[in-house]
Amino acid sequence: MRLRRLQADWESLQRVARESPFIEIDQYRGAPPETYLVTFRCKGLMKAAGAVQPSISSFHQVEIYLHQNYPRQQPRLTWRTAIFHPNILSGDRNGGVCLGGWTPAETLGDLCVRLAEMVQYKSYNPEDPLDVEAAEWATEHFMVLPVDTRPVLGASVST
Repeated sequence: MRLRRLQADWESLQRVARESPFIEIDQYRGAPPETYLVTFRCKGLMKAAGAVQPSISSFHQVEIYLHQNYPRQQPRLTWRTAIFHPNILSGDRNGGVCLGGWTPAETLGDLCVRLAEMVQYKSYNPEDPLDVEAAEWATEHFMVLPVDTRPVLGASVST
């Protein structure tokens, strides 16, 4: 049963990567894969050390590990790049991601769409932050969010 789920998730992620100009599968390990490095090329925020304000970044990466208890438990997500988001910690600060809920029915493709929407600030929860500074910033600057309004699926990169 696990191998069937891993294969179905591999197929769902490939489908999403084909349909989205913002989601790329950079690396994967296993047959079917259990570990992925996924890149999001949509606009999100990062904050350089010493900077007063965050800036736009269009390069974000997450490592996804589908452990032995997956899908009963959410996959292990480790953010690898700098990001400024209430519910995601940059890789240099443990790389944690708070999804706010997980159901085994969610496919890996669906999860990656959800993560891309988090990067864009279409989805965030300042009430349950991993990054308190980003949560405070998002609460004060809600009028400029999301930072990227393009749809994750079926969008044009130039839109």
